[in-house]
Amino acid sequence: MVGREGVAVAKWLNSLGFYAFVLVHRFPNSETGAQAPLDDGRRALKIMAESGLAPKGISICGLSSGGHLGAALLSEYPQVWTSPDPEMPQIEFAILGYGPISTNAAGRTIIENKPPLPPKEKQELYDVVQPDVQLRSPAPPVFIVYSNNDPVVPVTNAYRLAEGFTKSGAPVELHIFADAPHGFALDSPKELPVSKWPVMCEAWLKQNNWIE
Repeated sequence: MVGREGVAVAKWLNSLGFYAFVLVHRFPNSETGAQAPLDDGRRALKIMAESGLAPKGISICGLSSGGHLGAALLSEYPQVWTSPDPEMPQIEFAILGYGPISTNAAGRTIIENKPPLPPKEKQELYDVVQPDVQLRSPAPPVFIVYSNNDPVVPVTNAYRLAEGFTKSGAPVELHIFADAPHGFALDSPKELPVSKWPVMCEAWLKQNNWIE
């Protein structure tokens, strides 16, 4: 969702002092191929690195499917595809929320009798790109946030992702909220504890001296 999980998040990051860009990528289909989102993300990072707007480094923030893509951009590029942008800039840190990291992949699903995702290129993307076991090492510090009772993206993804980052040498900040809807983004009801995750993330950013 470009609005709630893209533009709104970019404005929040901008308010903290970051230049923030929203990636609007191609979706995987028979015309673009399964790797389209990953290639678009890699190209965007290259453009940002060459723009001169990020002298202190580049970081990644992704929620939901953007969480999967964000983690994919920190992973080894699959050998079954050819990247138009083989060189990647260094990533300073990542903020990843409720993404289907590997539970959509064949053989690693949690939901019983889960059917393949349409179109077949989308399923291929999730089968090929499983960031929790493909992260480049050393991985950057990461802030991870998930819902324990998410009906769409099983919380298992959070544990897999945290383990993957830990094995790749990254400091991990992991927050799992017992009761929160899928797609909580930045605008959850104030009475829900999950509404405090942006404040927790800001504290993490300050602790690591990325913001003042």
